[in-house]
Amino acid sequence: QSLDEEGRRAIAEEYATLTGLDADFVMINDLRVGPFRFMKRLLANERKIVGRMDGRLTGHDRDPAAAEPSTDPSLGGYYGLYAGAFNDYVRSKLGFESDLAYEVLSRRTRPWAATNDSMRSYSGGYLNVADDLERALNEIPGIRLFLANGIYDLATPWYGADYTIDQLDVPPEVRERITESYYAGGHMMYHVAEERVRIGEDIRRFIDPE
Repeated sequence: QSLDEEGRRAIAEEYATLTGLDADFVMINDLRVGPFRFMKRLLANERKIVGRMDGRLTGHDRDPAAAEPSTDPSLGGYYGLYAGAFNDYVRSKLGFESDLAYEVLSRRTRPWAATNDSMRSYSGGYLNVADDLERALNEIPGIRLFLANGIYDLATPWYGADYTIDQLDVPPEVRERITESYYAGGHMMYHVAEERVRIGEDIRRFIDPE
């Protein structure tokens, strides 16, 4: 709020150049456009919604006047495939039988159960496990970390992961054991055949650098 109008406008213009949004829309949103508003607004003139899990995919906006998107077009095509593949695997391979529906990213699985003291007060916002990661990196000898990032992922943006890693208080010799890789895909970057091969090669190299 300490910026004058000229400074805010300059940031909004740069923001618009980098994202494709309208600078006035960025200004109205106080220079902070959330992911759902981005999904809704970027291709609004074409009446399309941008995918959250994969920003390369778009879908028809059935309610263009709504404040938020009604669906994520990058997920709809996968729900049935994931559920079918899982149900077939657990029954044909593992011998597990159940009449319960397999929930894929369903609100019926909430609220999430807290797993440690730092999450006991979780109230539905963004979870932050950076402190746990920092503690593990500092306390477990020889621990190594591999991050796979999809550059079109709007749910867990790669620059958010980069920022988190940059803020970790770990010594240089520990930081050298952190590997960050980037793939031309979304949240499930392995959907792209070429990137799925790259991920496999990168993980094998990470596990056995020799």
